[in-house]
Amino acid sequence: MKLFRILGFTMILLLLMPYPGSAQQQSPDRETEAPRKIGVALSAGGAKGFAHIGVLKVLDEENIPIHIVTGSSMGAVIGGLYSAGYTPAQIEEIAVNTDWQALFNDNLKPSSRDLSTFISTRDTYMLSFPILDGLPQLPAGLVRGQNLSMLLYRLLLPFHDVSDFSELPISFGAVATNLSTGEPRRFETGYLPEVIRASAAIPSIFKPVSIDGELYIDGGVIRSIPAEDARAMGADIVLVSDVGEPVKPLEDLDTFVDILFQSVGFHLVKSDSAQIELADFYLRPDMENFTSFSYEEVEALIESGEEAARAMMPRIKAMLDSVQTADRKDKPEIADRKREINVTNVEYRNIDRRLLNQARIIFDINPPEKIAYSEIERKINRLYATGHFSLISYRVQDDPTSAGGKNLTVSFSDNEPDRLGFSMRYDSRYKASLLFGIQSRNIFGLGDQLRSNLRLGEVLGVGTHYEAPISLAPAISAEADLNLHRSPIDYYDSGQQLATIEIDRAEFVPSL
Repeated sequence: MKLFRILGFTMILLLLMPYPGSAQQQSPDRETEAPRKIGVALSAGGAKGFAHIGVLKVLDEENIPIHIVTGSSMGAVIGGLYSAGYTPAQIEEIAVNTDWQALFNDNLKPSSRDLSTFISTRDTYMLSFPILDGLPQLPAGLVRGQNLSMLLYRLLLPFHDVSDFSELPISFGAVATNLSTGEPRRFETGYLPEVIRASAAIPSIFKPVSIDGELYIDGGVIRSIPAEDARAMGADIVLVSDVGEPVKPLEDLDTFVDILFQSVGFHLVKSDSAQIELADFYLRPDMENFTSFSYEEVEALIESGEEAARAMMPRIKAMLDSVQTADRKDKPEIADRKREINVTNVEYRNIDRRLLNQARIIFDINPPEKIAYSEIERKINRLYATGHFSLISYRVQDDPTSAGGKNLTVSFSDNEPDRLGFSMRYDSRYKASLLFGIQSRNIFGLGDQLRSNLRLGEVLGVGTHYEAPISLAPAISAEADLNLHRSPIDYYDSGQQLATIEIDRAEFVPSL
């Protein structure tokens, strides 16, 4: 009996003793773990997206390794630059020094050196509408986005040749909305500036962007917070920076922009909740004093992002201290856009034959030739300012047939459609005046245009201007003007108005 007690006691001790190696199973050694990848998901939010810069700045200062970045709308702009190798300090400098209001305007003013070498045919109406099938239509967007596109082409010049975004210093994904299906699409491949431009195409403000035969608009319309995209790209730990627009009470809906964001916001409430559930860390910078159009508040927005990141940093470090993280690729220095490149081939796409020779004259590149990046941009601006193209894009890629050579591809959109314009003015003498106009292009297939205006008010007028370009460089065109005016001329004597005389004028002015 005593022997059985001893054996039983021994067995109990053996069961209670840890099995050799069990401590390693219960608390794995960090060096035997699979390295964890950290992903950052940057939300949409317009100007409020500048707060993402502050978040990234603190993460860099604390040496938090970032392996994956996803972004929607402004989050894609900031995230794309960061993934390409820009430091938060460099992105901050870009944000502070960029005239963001100018990006909402398609007009390009030429430099003084170009004034004598091109003509501008852009209308100057307060509002203008495209004419399709003989009827005026609401425009797809108030802004074509040429200025925003040129900014992205310039900033991402070193990565024009990258088609797979996993090859960037940090893997990147941008979310855009397919306009025909209403479904979000995560872009991990493509032409980086074009993809970011599509993700930031605010509906009704910017025209949709065509990629692979489909039209895309702002990613924030369907998925403002791209947390699931960071997970899908391999992130084990996801940090969300959210500056999106919350649903507002009725008393705060003052403008059509407020109503636009509110209509989108109802859907995003459910989407955002699902995305936040996927986040390990959720940062919500204080946005109470800012709007989606607070582009003049860059520094304050960045500071708000820094404050949110610093408040979360103890939790972030506590988690990262308990796991092993993967190494991050080194970031190369961003190439100087002023430096020269050796252009060995130039290709012009989607341009009318009658304008092709003129475009070649303006570019004046005879491959192989060395030219500065900034000079390429200046030449494109000259072409765009002529008004014969609604959008012009370019891409600089390695020439596989020439060591160190570059292929320059310049793509043109279709010519602008006919347009109906409207303007108005008011002054104390002539009261209100209304101006209606119609602009028709390529009437005789010569790249020509006809502009007709009707002015109503105290001053009546009908005017027609016809212009046919003979050359864009130098600018030579055949023009003719026909104008009819009726203007009131007041007759005074000793400071007293005695009568008003109606003066009728007619003029026909041809010129070359």
